Amino acid sequence: MITPMKWKIDRNSSVYLNTNRFYSDPKLWLFLLTGGRGIGKTTNFVADCIDDFMKNGDEFVYVRRYKTEIVKCKELLQPIVTDTDTKGIGNGIFQYQCKKVRIGYGCALSLQASFKSGVDFSKVKTVIYDEAILMPGSIRYLPNEVTLFLELLSTIFRTRTDYKVFVLGNNADLFNPYCAYFNIPRYENQYIDRERGIMCQNIKHSAKLLEAEENTPLFRLTKDTDYGKYHYDNEVFSDVKGEVGLKPKGAELLYRLLYNDYTLNIYRTGIIEMYVECRQKVIKDNLTYVIYEDNKPNYGGVEMIRQDDVRFMLRNVYYNGRVVYSDKTAVTLMALIIDII
Repeated sequence: MITPMKWKIDRNSSVYLNTNRFYSDPKLWLFLLTGGRGIGKTTNFVADCIDDFMKNGDEFVYVRRYKTEIVKCKELLQPIVTDTDTKGIGNGIFQYQCKKVRIGYGCALSLQASFKSGVDFSKVKTVIYDEAILMPGSIRYLPNEVTLFLELLSTIFRTRTDYKVFVLGNNADLFNPYCAYFNIPRYENQYIDRERGIMCQNIKHSAKLLEAEENTPLFRLTKDTDYGKYHYDNEVFSDVKGEVGLKPKGAELLYRLLYNDYTLNIYRTGIIEMYVECRQKVIKDNLTYVIYEDNKPNYGGVEMIRQDDVRFMLRNVYYNGRVVYSDKTAVTLMALIIDII
């Protein structure tokens, strides 16, 4: 008998995210979803999993990056339904349960290698990886994180085909490793690859939620700021400042910096002035220093810059604010590269 639970939330609310559309196309199974804070991503996808358990007996896995994060999520279900608690079953993994009946699991991605035996994932139909997209300057992604995540999926599902995976995050990182790994092109609202079963979407606030938030002090405080555009308009977050302008005539191309699928062309425009032009394409020639490639750091390229005069000139001009950029993407990407070198 399926264990009954009572809802503590309104499953028919028109204020928060309606998740129905993500289940309508059977060919789509991997969802990379970003959206502003507080729109109901986590709550409603977890509620879908609970609903699936009560109707069909299907279980779920809720994933966070580190053990310290997943430990804080032991009460994840309690604001959503009644009669739930947790039971520890290993290092970095526990089970969510109702009256001692397992509903699903909570696990830390960093410890996924220890879940390969002794854990029964046979009833799992949904994986939710929450807070997967990090804001630049916060905690770091795991080394080879996407590979670790794919390993976890392989451990959970084996040869089964009837499952869905939701990678959730805020629109906080233009160069996140998931879009890089799967070669997702730049998109405004939605990108779909039915051949591979991928949907990417930037989820907007509902009109009712936005109307309610417009009356808050935080909305008034952050209106027209980078944070406000990120929080309420779902624009990619960047608090890095830089002057954006046109490339001056006579600018001299010095070298290029390659970061995955983006190339920064670095021009000299004066004795100690620089113009940074961003191109969304790979340009490799004898002027190119490869910083990141295939979402992996190129330690040789970074070391070459550190040993040449390039780094000294780059950092000197950068920190003295004598740089003009082609667009905001160039500003954000240069900040990432400066931090690396």
